[in-house]
Amino acid sequence: MATSKKAVVDKIKALLEQKVLNSHVDVDLTPSGSVFGTVTAPVFEGKPDRTRQELVWQYLRADLKATELSKIAAILALTPAEEKRLTGE
Repeated sequence: MATSKKAVVDKIKALLEQKVLNSHVDVDLTPSGSVFGTVTAPVFEGKPDRTRQELVWQYLRADLKATELSKIAAILALTPAEEKRLTGE
């Protein structure tokens, strides 16, 4: 049975919240049905974007099926300061 897109979103959110300590995870479907989101955490402070992405994708690849991974368009890995600048909050 195929996993619904909403179930994939929920699974990704729960996975990243569990793996990335003290994180804020926001994941949703784009209008085209792809998964897009952000994971914000202090652990990303001082790390280049490539290192952050490698960490996030390491977690995703370890726990998601290939069909679930193929639904992900992008997951941004942000520091709290970066999220604040982007959202204006």
